[in-house]
Amino acid sequence: MEHDITNTAGLQLKIKILKEKEIVQRNTLRQAALTTYDSLKPMNLLKSGLKELVTGPEIKRTLINTAAGIGAGILGKKIFVGGSKNIFKRFIGMFIQGGVTDLVANKLHPFKSNGNAIIHEGQE
Repeated sequence: MEHDITNTAGLQLKIKILKEKEIVQRNTLRQAALTTYDSLKPMNLLKSGLKELVTGPEIKRTLINTAAGIGAGILGKKIFVGGSKNIFKRFIGMFIQGGVTDLVANKLHPFKSNGNAIIHEGQE
């Protein structure tokens, strides 16, 4: 059995092994504490948060949806208002632009799904 120490040499060997183990564990703990401390610095938290935000797939999808919505809104306004100088028509055009922008930006996923289905049907 491991705990059965019968002589002084065995005891000294066991003490030496335990001291070496303690040194290794202390160094590992110290390194983990330094790594944790470094990662919790405000600048490092900001860097990691921004990196996560920019590289995430959700931000890309949101940017694409927003850009498509704005483009569709501007196009809708141009179609409705055209080159008209009528202030009432231009005022209504602003609402149309906002509505189309919101509709496309928030509901772009079904349009993409339907468009992909139509494209795949045409290829068959």
